[in-house]
Amino acid sequence: MLRTENLTFAYGDRLILENLTVRMTASQLVAILGVNGSGKSTLLKNLNGLLQPKYGTVLVDGHELAAMSGRDVARHIGYMPQKTTPESCTVFDAVLLGRKPHITWKAGKRDLRIVTDTLHRLGLEDYALRRTTELSGGELQRVVIARALAQEPKILLLDEPISHLDIRNQLETMRVLKNITQEMQLTVVVVIHDLSMALRFADQFVLLKKGRLFAAGNRQIITAATIKEIYQINAEVFNISGIPVVVPTSVH
Repeated sequence: MLRTENLTFAYGDRLILENLTVRMTASQLVAILGVNGSGKSTLLKNLNGLLQPKYGTVLVDGHELAAMSGRDVARHIGYMPQKTTPESCTVFDAVLLGRKPHITWKAGKRDLRIVTDTLHRLGLEDYALRRTTELSGGELQRVVIARALAQEPKILLLDEPISHLDIRNQLETMRVLKNITQEMQLTVVVVIHDLSMALRFADQFVLLKKGRLFAAGNRQIITAATIKEIYQINAEVFNISGIPVVVPTSVH
């Protein structure tokens, strides 16, 4: 569904990503991991066309992303950036903006139904008539996820979607993302810092180190040795009641 081939990106002479070849398939929640500055957010922006690779390609269903129109990209890919500035509108209208790639003249009954269903899926029904400027950072983050989901994308790219949420809402948001990945057969790509949360919900992992692909695969690649190499910490991976948990022990 989504793959890169020899993806290389630079800001001027400063190389950020180098020769990344990664395949991400439908019905998979993919966690992009790495330390700050390893290129995670830059990779996400290349995957949705906000940034153009210096070399290499991004392919969506076998088609080059660079050759797709803006409307086609929006129909295939939903994106939530790391930082969001709220528009002064209701939550319902903010999520309805996600239907823009599909609306030719005005919103129809199907568009309104999709927005309503999306608000329900994200637990935002009671916020529908609230103004986005009245929301907390965590609430606004869920609205942005809902707007991206309302696009009916095949691919959902989320940059730190749980960073401003309390632990309960982190779990609920990740559970929702996991469910929609499977129910809607989406490719969901998440930049995330919490290793335990990533291990608990993700199916596939992409580990970046200094802009290069260090490893990609299932949860078996997340080992104490891998964590030490990527994060320069000593850690243990435990299984508690069937849930994988990463426990840092010391700085390497």
